[in-house]
Amino acid sequence: MVRSAPASTPRRFGVHYREVFDHRHPHGRHRTAALSPRFVIRIPSRPHRIRSVAVVSLGYRGIDIGHALDGFGFLVPRSSGLRVLGTVWNSSLFPGRAPGGHALLTSFVGGATDPSAAKLSTEELVSLVHGEISPILSISGEPVFAGVAVWPRALPQYNLGHADRLAGIANLLKRHPGIWLVGNYLRGPAIGSCVEQALAVAEEACKRPKNKAHSLIRFQRHAA
Repeated sequence: MVRSAPASTPRRFGVHYREVFDHRHPHGRHRTAALSPRFVIRIPSRPHRIRSVAVVSLGYRGIDIGHALDGFGFLVPRSSGLRVLGTVWNSSLFPGRAPGGHALLTSFVGGATDPSAAKLSTEELVSLVHGEISPILSISGEPVFAGVAVWPRALPQYNLGHADRLAGIANLLKRHPGIWLVGNYLRGPAIGSCVEQALAVAEEACKRPKNKAHSLIRFQRHAA
């Protein structure tokens, strides 16, 4: 949530006071509810609308991986019966992600179809991911590095009626000029989608009259 301060707001260090807050945080929800209770209804914040994801990064010796890893990674269809949602080949995409002769692979587990995954221990998640990606990538050795992060509010669910929800939010924003929304719960949870949203909002905010306060943008932390 981005809000520009009114012209009457006291100045600090020569600029208007600026306010940025996250609607999905309880404090942020109180602030938006004070503007209009409909913000709370329209913007997803309930547990059944936002699912958790476990991010498991495993490092392997290159000689233990039979696959060439000459690509981005892979997604796993739910019909396969595996719990891994997909794996990104980090060290194939970006330099410096793994020492020479090694590879770093980041996999995702959980989401709407497997909510219990986020409750697994670190050891269980490492074992699960290693066991499922090893046959796919012809991995013959154990990981030499493991890192796990669980994001309890990672993936907003774009359920039926989302387009109507967006239309309702747009109508609300028209009644409150100087407020913009940016986040993975609007028009796509991927990082690229969130960046595109943020750039569009920044351009719109910059078009406001110069005597208005400048606005800041806060990226939602949970962009998967």
